Amino acid sequence: MVSNTFKKTLKYILAEEKPFSLEHRLLLSSLIVGFLMSILGSIINSFIITSTIAIFVPLLISLIILILYYFVRFQQDLKHITLFIAFAGIIGISTIWIFNGGINGSNILPSYVILILSLLVVPQNIKAFVILLFILINIIIAFVQLYKPEIIIAFPTERERWLDYVFTMIYSSFAIFLIISYVHKSYTRERLRAEENERIFKSLSENSQDNISRFDRQHRHLYVNRAKVELTKLSAKQIIGKTYTELDILDNHQTSKLENSIENVFVFCKPVNILLDFTIDDNSIYLDYRLYPELDEQCNVISVLGVSRDITELKQTNAQLSQLNIDKDRFISILAHDIKSPFNAILGFLDLLSSNIHIYDLEKIERQINIINDKAILTNNLLEEILTWGRAHLSKMPFNPQTVGCRPICQNVIKQLEANANHKSIKISIDVDEDLTVYADLDMLNTILRNLISNAIKFTNEGGMVTVSAEQNDLHIFICISDNGVGINNDELVRLFDISQIQSTVGTFNESGTGLGLLICKEFVEKHSGKIWAESIIGKGSEFKCSFPILL
Repeated sequence: MVSNTFKKTLKYILAEEKPFSLEHRLLLSSLIVGFLMSILGSIINSFIITSTIAIFVPLLISLIILILYYFVRFQQDLKHITLFIAFAGIIGISTIWIFNGGINGSNILPSYVILILSLLVVPQNIKAFVILLFILINIIIAFVQLYKPEIIIAFPTERERWLDYVFTMIYSSFAIFLIISYVHKSYTRERLRAEENERIFKSLSENSQDNISRFDRQHRHLYVNRAKVELTKLSAKQIIGKTYTELDILDNHQTSKLENSIENVFVFCKPVNILLDFTIDDNSIYLDYRLYPELDEQCNVISVLGVSRDITELKQTNAQLSQLNIDKDRFISILAHDIKSPFNAILGFLDLLSSNIHIYDLEKIERQINIINDKAILTNNLLEEILTWGRAHLSKMPFNPQTVGCRPICQNVIKQLEANANHKSIKISIDVDEDLTVYADLDMLNTILRNLISNAIKFTNEGGMVTVSAEQNDLHIFICISDNGVGINNDELVRLFDISQIQSTVGTFNESGTGLGLLICKEFVEKHSGKIWAESIIGKGSEFKCSFPILL
């Protein structure tokens, strides 16, 4: 019970329950050792020496130490106290030296204990100053004894001098033992804590999906985690010790931006956030890069922690959302304009018929009914195209590719469009080998061919020619729909497959449409991992080509 109480009291005095730094704990332990030495010194001097100054000065020092302990333990003020403690300790022990036998006494022993305590607690940059102060004061008091020996209070007898030496040697040795033991214990505890923190950091870092790095004052890599290694396609050994400039994995602009940001963290001690974009293996990568200062106990920046997150997918998602917004606006525009217009015509003619059914003759009624029928067919076609495009764009259509003969499909589509071609006296020829096959979804391929051939007929003058051809190389099947129609100028050519730029163009016989046909073709061709493009010369005609990968 007594042992537990003593341990708890000692822990409280040393503030071991507080999350103090090693420097803080060493200062507290030094103050406690200094306090014990001052009390013991005063007690020993009271039995050995008759000088009241030699008794009073240690007590005064112990009182000062108690005050300093309060500020360090409860106010946690280290910055303004450590140097004062060292200075006061050295001056105090020198004063006792004069009034306790001088060079013939044993005060050199506690003076070195004071020196050790001082060097433990003062900052690194003033340790040399403390040693010089110690040497200077000891030289001064040695000269005082040499030239003013009467100032030194000598021991009354050799016995008192012997006792002073023995007791001083004992408690000084014990003080040094306490200091070394506590330093070793504190060092071991801090080392284990640092190792545990390092283990936790590495465990979290190595399993993090974020890219984590640490940089020294020269911007060299001190550490990289597994995610950073995988991103850069370099080993940790290749990265550690090198700057981004030396690694040459970013372009000059991005490297300069990152290096300047690291330097700003060192200079201003504030976190920095930047966006980096670069290319690895032809893949564009975007990183949200955050840099944080890592501080020592004096709040100096000793390194910079870099944490970057790959936001490439987020960027792509944002681009897709923007495209969806454009598509939505276009979809609404089509619904508002291209469908509303024929519906207005239908309603207008129906209103005329309803109001004049008993007035119009049969020929006029038949003519207006034919107009209504044409508008209804057009509206139905428009709705079909819009719904087909919408389903394709939202990936709601089933995709069932299979190997099919290319020529029969082309012939079937041409047959469906013969009436349109005959109406304009346009001849459609086919140049596709009988044994040529294509791996494609049958419904989608029919839609692609129907839209492209229908477009060719639409923009070919009366008596013109449309040709459907196909060929293959080692990797692809190419289907080409060419005509000798009006052609497309370069400005319109680049906008053909862009929904934000698309416009419905009137054909050579004033045929109308939604302008969605080519977009549907693009969606369906890309569904097959193929490509579609157009080539055209004004007044000479156009060629629309699409590729389909060969199933290997």
